[in-house]
Amino acid sequence: MGWEWRGDEPIYFPLPQDLPKGEYRLRVLLLSQHRLALRPRYVLEKEVRW
Repeated sequence: MGWEWRGDEPIYFPLPQDLPKGEYRLRVLLLSQHRLALRPRYVLEKEVRW
């Protein structure tokens, strides 16, 4: 999945509703706009309980 948004606004997105209960790793990657960017500029990982 991917989105483009204005950097000065919060981001809200729904999580998949058909996942079984359990622990998951939520990972958000911030990529450069450059088409040859191979590495994310920022990575946020969080363990979440569903």
